[in-house]
This record gives sequence, C-alpha cells and structure tokens, in this order.
Amino acid sequence: MGVKRRKCKMCGRWQMIGGTKNRRCRECRAETRAVANGMPDGTLTYGDRNRNLIRLGFANYAEYLESGLWASVRNAAFDRHGRRCVLCGKDATQVHHTGYGVDTLIGNNLESLVPLCAGCHWKVEHDGKGNKRTRLSQVYAVFLRLMPRVKR
Repeated sequence: MGVKRRKCKMCGRWQMIGGTKNRRCRECRAETRAVANGMPDGTLTYGDRNRNLIRLGFANYAEYLESGLWASVRNAAFDRHGRRCVLCGKDATQVHHTGYGVDTLIGNNLESLVPLCAGCHWKVEHDGKGNKRTRLSQVYAVFLRLMPRVKR
C-alpha cells in the first residue's frame, strides 16, 4: 500500500499514485469528478463543440472566433462579468468557454463564459509541458482546481 510510482489506469502516464483501489492520477480523478458533476451546457467533447458550430453555420472554431458573433458575445461576457481574471484578479484579456452549448456560443448563456488573463488561460488549456489538453473534461477539471475556493 502507500504511494508508489504506478501507471494511471485512465491516461496511462506513470505517476505517484497512492492506494490500491483508485489507481488514477490526480488530474484524472479531477476530470472524473468534473464529468460526474455535469459539464456546463452538456458538451463533453470538442466533437460536441464542433457539431454545435456546424449547426450554427461555422466551418470550425477558428472561423467562429473571427466572427462578429463571437466579438459581440465576448464583449457581452466582459460587460456581465467584468474585466478581471476570475482566477488571479489581473486584467482579463480573454474569455474562456467552460461549455460550448449552442446557447453559450450565440451569447444566450453568459454563465459558461469567464474572463481570464492570458497566463491563466494558458494554464487551463495546456498541460505542464505546453501541450494543448485534448479533452474538455480535463480543461474544466483544471479550471475548477485553479478557481479560488472563495468563489466556488
């Protein structure tokens, strides 16, 4: 028993993992909790996001981010939540999606859009090696972990 270097049964990475039952690393346990608690808007994968964007007439996410629709949604999110990063309090320059439901993408649900500074947005979207996280549940789990306890 105790903490040993083991292979996580979810992601396959070798990490220090305790116990005999769990056998998942800290990030995978957080990801599992995020999914169990319900991802915002019900979008669990980037595929869900992409299907919603196609339904709205966009070829891909990059096209959406360059659109006038996103500019107005982004401004509405800043108006609603302010221009302070919700994670560190610095000036927010970006808006992070915690969900990609159609209502969020068209601006009817601003609760799934949060202002972040560039540094915090990078931490949420990328792992420690600078690689883009590949699952929305990973991104959401990291966001929840970084969120100040007072605001939860």
